[in-house]
Amino acid sequence: MKTYEDQLDTLMAMIEKRLSSLENNVSYMHSRLAELQESQEDGTDSEYEKYAKAI
Repeated sequence: MKTYEDQLDTLMAMIEKRLSSLENNVSYMHSRLAELQESQEDGTDSEYEKYAKAI
């Protein structure tokens, strides 16, 4: 049977893994947002506009 310390260590490892994943997702979304803002400033079409024009 696991001790409370072992359970706490396991829980902390799970939380750290999820936090790391969340940080990666936020970082990706931040860079993607910067790309989209840059393309709007340049006056170029967004991915959605390119798709909409193709239809």
